[in-house]
Formats: sequence, structure tokens, C-alpha cells
Amino acid sequence: MTKFIYQRIFHFNKFILRHNFNNPPKYIIFNIIIFLFLFGFASATVLLKHQSISNRLFAMEEPLVSFFFKNNNPFNGQTISNNNEDITIRYDYPKNIDFQKKNIIVIVVDALRSDHLGLYGYKRKTSPFLDSIYSSGNLKKIELSFSVAGASFAGINGILRSKIWSNMGYNNFSLQQLLKDQGYDINFILSGDHTNFYGLKSFYGNNSDFNYFLDGTTTNKYSDPNDDRIIFEGLNKIYEYNNNPSFFYFHLMSAHSIGLKLDKYKKHLPANANRLNIENYTNRYDNGISQADNYIKEVFKRLSSKGYLENSIVVITADHGEALGERGEFGHGRNVYTDKILIPTLIYDTDTVQYKNTDYATSVDIAPTIVDRLGLPIPESWEGNSLFSKENREFTFHQMSENYAIIHTKDNFRFKYVYNNKTQEEELFELKTDLYETNNIIDSMKIKYLNSLRNQLTNQFRLKPFK
Repeated sequence: MTKFIYQRIFHFNKFILRHNFNNPPKYIIFNIIIFLFLFGFASATVLLKHQSISNRLFAMEEPLVSFFFKNNNPFNGQTISNNNEDITIRYDYPKNIDFQKKNIIVIVVDALRSDHLGLYGYKRKTSPFLDSIYSSGNLKKIELSFSVAGASFAGINGILRSKIWSNMGYNNFSLQQLLKDQGYDINFILSGDHTNFYGLKSFYGNNSDFNYFLDGTTTNKYSDPNDDRIIFEGLNKIYEYNNNPSFFYFHLMSAHSIGLKLDKYKKHLPANANRLNIENYTNRYDNGISQADNYIKEVFKRLSSKGYLENSIVVITADHGEALGERGEFGHGRNVYTDKILIPTLIYDTDTVQYKNTDYATSVDIAPTIVDRLGLPIPESWEGNSLFSKENREFTFHQMSENYAIIHTKDNFRFKYVYNNKTQEEELFELKTDLYETNNIIDSMKIKYLNSLRNQLTNQFRLKPFK
């Protein structure tokens, strides 16, 4: 229902705006009516907050609802400050240096869990195209990958800025800025509303930073902003490859609950958005992944026909995961358990290139890996590691609003410490034997080790020290 309301309001409002410039009162009256309607809708949603069902619905993940709940909005109150250090680093970054001028293509499938792909061992054939290029040897797979957060804003910026949520700022030196400064054409072709959703577009860059930008708010062909066929509308506008290196960022919504899913991909039935039925919700989710896989295949085909694919590095990943009934939860946001931050990291590259770390990564490692692959220096302000490096980070950090996690990898163990700053609840899991966090072992862990994790948490996320 929320999806339907959002789409209808968005496109009817756009229609009114286009046709009533000479009659402003009509436009004002229309928006007053819409505001009153939304206020009533939000009030009704408030009532759900006090019901147990609200813990499963997770309506807060959608911009339409989160707008009305500023205190619960996961990005409200988050310090997103100017970062002068990044400005200096960008200014001082080497220009006009020799490097491998390969096309860089980043494909993000919103809410895609790696464990629902065939090449990660899933029982259903949801990803035949990705499975096939993985079998060919040209697709590298990171065995276990996590996003820095359970929501799009921080997940996407983790990929493009190599920053965890608590360190993100408007002036962070991004991958697309680095490549633009090296002479790349910059293209963002996106399904979904990236213009209005927490100001994502402003984090991608200014209009002058893009050679081409298209998202669900600027499409002229499709009525649904979450229709992934928008991607092909954008690709049709891209010129043939002219030997000048290009950066592409594609964003697909097929796997997301609000993504438009075409009937021809509805293989698993029944499939609806009923979050009280695990089978139905999972069927719909898997159908969306099959659609995304087919669209990725088409993206490869069209990029190849235009000459971009041959001399390219393609990264396929996600901004966050998706809960499918774990802990009675559906959707994403709110916390940083495995289901909500588990993502694929896949790199399409020549089979002769050897990535030294394919065991574990997070989304902040993607930008450093791309830059290192090109032979460019990794900016000092970036927090991730190149996957060409043998050095693994001992600690990785993850956040969703007031929920925090530290993953500590050393020797033969991988512990995950989870802390809820609102309730002060602590949990500890050993991910190598308990990836989906069913056995909280915090009571059996030595206090000295727990205190070391607590200190890491308070220092990294700038929280009050534990008493």
C-alpha cells in the first residue's frame, strides 16, 4: 500500500507541476490536500508503533513514512559534517599520472543478500547469469561480505566513499570524484528516487560532476520510479565508447520490496509483500533477484555492444541485505544483524588477475580495490583495504542508527559484538560457526576481551564510555 501511494502521489504531483505553472493556486491546493492525507496516513502508522506487529512491518525503512518520524528516522541527528581533511587530500591527490585507464562499472542491487545467489550456494536458481560468468573464471567472489550499514544511504556511501557511517561527511573524497579528476566520464543510471531520498544525489555530486545522470524522478518513459527498465532508458542515451575512460554506477531495485517486479519473472508462487508470511515474502524476494540477474545480463550485453565492457572492471554488490523472517523481522534497517548487512562482492575481471584477499570484505573495501587495480594511489582518508593486499583488517565496524557492531577477525575465529545504545543490550556471536547469530555467547566470554571490544566501540563511534 505504501508503495502504491508513494508512486501515485509522486507522478500525479509531477503531472500537476508540469501543467499548472499558469495556475499556481491549483498546485498549492493540491499539495495542501496531499499534506492532510499524508498526515492522516502517518497518524495511522503511529498507532502501529505500539503494536507488536510494528516490529515485523518495518515501515520505517520507506522514505514516505520515515519523513513523519524524525526521532525514529535512522539518519536524523546523525552528524554529517564537512570534512576539511578530505578536501585537502583531493586537492593534493596526484594528477596526470600514468595508470591503467579501464572503464569502471559498479552495479548495486538494492537489498541483495549473497546467500540467495546460486554461486553462493543457494538452492534455487535465482542467478543463472551470474553463476555462468562465475563458472567461466572471469567473476571473482568474496566469500563473505558485509555492508557498513543496514540501509541505503550509508551502504551506498560506504561503497563510493570508503567510509563507515559515523565518519561520513559532505566533503568526503569519493571514488567518482577521484576518477573525474583523472579524466573519466561520470555516469549515474539509477532506478529508484535518489534525488529526494535523504539527499543522496547531493552526495553523488553536483550536476556539473556528471556527464549523465538519470534516476526514477527524471525518467520520461516509465511511470514507476522503481522500475529497473529505467536503466535501459539511460543506456540508450550513452554514446559509443570513444576510448575515453568512463565510470558507470547502476542501481537496481528489483530485489527491494518496493521494486517493480514483472509477471514473467514470478517463478516462485505465491509471491506477495505479506510480511507475516515467510514463504510468500521469500518467493517474491527470490523472483526479484531473478529479475535483477536478467537485467544485469542485459546491462553486460548493452555495454559490450557499445564497446565499454572489453576494457573494464565490473563490481556487482549491494547496499545492504534483507531480513526474511529472522527474529520475526522483514525488510532492513533498525539493526545490524547478518541478514540485514550480508551482501555479495563480485568482481568481473580477467582471469589472470589474482586478488589476494577473497575471504572477507566489507563495502568500504570496494573503492580502494578499484583504485589499486588501476595502479592509482589509495587516498589516505579512505578506511577500507584493497583486496590486492594480503593485510586483512582485524576489526570492521557497522552501524544502523543506535545499533552498532564490531567484527573481530583473527586467527581461526570471527567474533561479532553487537551493542544497542538505546537499551544497552550486548550480544556476542562467533560468525564462523554461527553466521546467522542464533547463539549469544557473551556470558561465557572473558571480561577482559569484552572490555577491549567495548573500548573499540566507544572510540570508533564516539559513544559514552561503559560504566
